[in-house]
Amino acid sequence: MTSALLFDEARTYLESETDAPLSLDVAPCSCRHSRTTHAGAKGNGRCSECGCARFRINIAYELAVQAQEADQRTALEDIATWLHRVYPRPEVDEGGLDIGASDHDTCRRQIYLRNVHPELGTDPVDESAAVLGEIWHDMLTRALASLYRWYLAEVPVRVPELDRDGRADLINLLRLCVEDIKTCGPYTWQRIGDKGPKLQHWKQLATYAKALRAIGIMIERMRLRYIDRATGQEEIFEMAYDEYFALESVNDLVRMKIAIRMRDEDAMPRDGSGPTSDAICREYCLAGETEVVTRDGIKQLRDLAGQRPALLVPARYPDGGLTWHGEWWECDVRSYGIQPLRRVELRRGRQKKVVYATPEHRWITSGIAVAPLGLDRAICDAVQREYAAGETTQRALAAKYGISLAQVSRVSTGWRPDYSRRPVARHHDWRKVTTDELKPGMRLRSIRRNALTALREAPFAVAQGFVYGDGSAPHGSDAAGSLMIYKASPKDKAMLSYFSGHEIAEQERGWRVGMLPRTWKDAPRLDENRSFLLSWLAGYVAADGTVSKSGQVVVHSARRDSIDLVRSICAIVGVGYGPVATHLRTGLGQTEPSELHSVNIRAADLPEWFFKIEEHRLRAAVQRSTDRRTDWTVHSVKETDRVEEVFCAEVPDVEAFALADELLTMNCRFRSACWNIPAAEAAGVSPEFYTILGPDAEPKMIEEIAATVHEWDDLRKESKKQYDAVLPILNGAPAGTYGIYVVSEKTRRMPDYKSYFERIERARAEYLAWPEEGRGDLADWISRIELTYRTDVWTEVKLVRAAQRAKAKKGAAPKELPTEAAAEGELANAGAAA
Repeated sequence: MTSALLFDEARTYLESETDAPLSLDVAPCSCRHSRTTHAGAKGNGRCSECGCARFRINIAYELAVQAQEADQRTALEDIATWLHRVYPRPEVDEGGLDIGASDHDTCRRQIYLRNVHPELGTDPVDESAAVLGEIWHDMLTRALASLYRWYLAEVPVRVPELDRDGRADLINLLRLCVEDIKTCGPYTWQRIGDKGPKLQHWKQLATYAKALRAIGIMIERMRLRYIDRATGQEEIFEMAYDEYFALESVNDLVRMKIAIRMRDEDAMPRDGSGPTSDAICREYCLAGETEVVTRDGIKQLRDLAGQRPALLVPARYPDGGLTWHGEWWECDVRSYGIQPLRRVELRRGRQKKVVYATPEHRWITSGIAVAPLGLDRAICDAVQREYAAGETTQRALAAKYGISLAQVSRVSTGWRPDYSRRPVARHHDWRKVTTDELKPGMRLRSIRRNALTALREAPFAVAQGFVYGDGSAPHGSDAAGSLMIYKASPKDKAMLSYFSGHEIAEQERGWRVGMLPRTWKDAPRLDENRSFLLSWLAGYVAADGTVSKSGQVVVHSARRDSIDLVRSICAIVGVGYGPVATHLRTGLGQTEPSELHSVNIRAADLPEWFFKIEEHRLRAAVQRSTDRRTDWTVHSVKETDRVEEVFCAEVPDVEAFALADELLTMNCRFRSACWNIPAAEAAGVSPEFYTILGPDAEPKMIEEIAATVHEWDDLRKESKKQYDAVLPILNGAPAGTYGIYVVSEKTRRMPDYKSYFERIERARAEYLAWPEEGRGDLADWISRIELTYRTDVWTEVKLVRAAQRAKAKKGAAPKELPTEAAAEGELANAGAAA
């Protein structure tokens, strides 16, 4: 069969009217008859229709199936498949271990699990960035080997001590240099510019160099070439070959082999991060003393391990972004073993917060510095002045002032931050970074409970909060509680009316309120309604709180548990608050200094009725009118000597939760999708790779789930057909707003490569038909062909923006808000008119 006939028959299969996708399971025979016409239990015998000797899959049908599958693949997937065929992963020697020179930069726990528990597989990740890097890698090695005869590209290297061959990217025979090419994303490129190559990259090259010298290629130098995938910029590092360093590099890999043979998992700890590590090799964890917000108040993670508390978790916007306000979700909190910790110091105005997290723990940040790029005026002035003098380099300035090379580059060219403008970040501007990727000046996202504007005052709760601060209850007896309200104290007189229903005895200095419940000296239950809790807090602030002249609300107490109670109530109610500040003071009747604790409360979140003292109300009014919410910013990230048990929550879907002091953080996710964690642990298998249905799933259950999946797939296909059928009706309809829908015509100018290449083929055919003497060069013929452009036009239908719909709903009469049915009628009329 010729190619033309083969393609024609395959096209017939693709254009068949059946809705079911083509499948090799129902492929016909090359005799055009189905498998059912062939004899035998498996349908492999003679065909009863035409006498075909045996069943052979129809080549045209097989080609149609491949074409159908190709339509569903992306360009990067096709390139990745081709690259994997061109550069297959080297095979491991029989009975050997899967360890190679490139594993110097691989998480050791991942290497251990890959060899000891290969059934666990690897974490599926987005390989688009890696494919782009492989394209760079492939094109560069091919180009250098083609242009320069002294380059050898993609040279297999056998390291005698290992069971898997390696592959050196380039060998320069003139300079006796082995070179490795590394492509980088923006963060790695920045890190390379700041800190230089990783030691593991040099070890990989040294391992190759030692193996090459063993076969007679006397390598004298090693070279690392880093390329920015986005811009094509490159940076090259070289070093001389060192025999001792190469020997130590090979021994590192040999020690890994020994640890795997001995099943010594402790000798292969988790030390990798980033998208190239398996999920089981990544831990996003926090120190045990880290405080989180629960429905029962602020708790430490270590106290919640093994429990399922209700944590404060952000909700999602319709587009998938995380909101500023949270809701309560029940989530598992677990211990994740012994891991090293980083010290992350954060600042928010004068407030300071320190969190200890693992290097791979994830945060949500805007990447925008508070003083843009994290620089103050003094650093900007110094960098510009010294660079203009021409006596130093940008890299030296970066090292001198502890800032990145990108910051120096931008500032040295004359750029000046606008310190009068505070950067603004929308919810879709935030991105995820690890602890090690945090930079000074980065803003971390905040979260709080959704504040209720309709919280009402509960007078008895106000009285209870005031008694908690200033009342008394004798210890060791069952006497009732009491409270002394002094005539000379403005705050006390303002609170007298809240005790009108109690026993009040006037004395010379004031009024004594008696017969108060002794329980009012105890902390309130945090599962009370939010109006009660806020009213209780108002009474306590009237007793032990102050409002400065600038409007800052501060609560002081010698008891740390009272300050922690205030923070818990603020977190539950939805009022902004800060971390605990502690200083020493010498109180009345004391000879030795003692600790006094305090916490700030955000005045802008408090209703006017909250302030019971007139002076407090007047001062807070200033702060409430000018206060703006600010986020925590990164001050520093430092390595520590702490290697201890760490903890984290497992939040499905959202993968984020609230720490104390309104700080949002990401969570451990690799177990969150597992519904059968106890069974997985009993089987000794990671829950990440353990079946959700359990080891003994009922066939009926699997059948029902499969039916549901198939049903939704049919609905998806049907809705796509309906969409493609209805949308052309609106072609030519006047653009505008129809009810709650916006109809617009979209255009896009695109190069018409199809016609361009067709004209090139015609020109090439004419060129070959022309007499050889007078036709000239083919390039001249092609250069006269211009690339034309086409204009794509299509109709787009969207909903009116949510803010506009809400505004219309609030201000317009009901009849002016059309229903969806009416809006669809307007759309249909517009299409008919067109």
